[in-house]
Amino acid sequence: MFNGVIIYDKFGNYANKLDLFITATRESVFVYIFIYALFLGLYIDHRLLYISTIILFFFSAIASYNIYFFASYPSVASIKHSLDSGISDSLAHIHIKMVLWLIFSTFVAWYAVYTYNAKANNFFIRLLMALCLFASLYHIVDPEYHIINHYLPFRLVNSFCLYLGG
Repeated sequence: MFNGVIIYDKFGNYANKLDLFITATRESVFVYIFIYALFLGLYIDHRLLYISTIILFFFSAIASYNIYFFASYPSVASIKHSLDSGISDSLAHIHIKMVLWLIFSTFVAWYAVYTYNAKANNFFIRLLMALCLFASLYHIVDPEYHIINHYLPFRLVNSFCLYLGG
């Protein structure tokens, strides 16, 4: 949902449309496998999935809005500027389109988690969820595959971790 703007920005100027389709599809599949692993890992506890999905969707909506309208990607410097600026400066950047996008994204996150009723009582499924969660967190903090570091929510969370790390 949020990575469409990044794909458009990254591959929008390709002359060969077949090459564009193949490259964008390959990267999208790779990134969505990592996103699936992240959310599968977060399902280890339903409350963890609920809270983290809403938080990730909310902040990814802000990041995708800024990428689309201002070509401003999440980075350590942008997070530092956002957190260090005053309330009046932050309120100056809020537009009705952004508010509508945030409401829509939060509703989609809430609806997706609310309607998802899978039961994970099997020990091996829980173990797989824990492994997915730890692998996802590892790739967020120290991305081994640099492709995923360009896409949301990985870029956003990685930049925030680097900001917290100093």
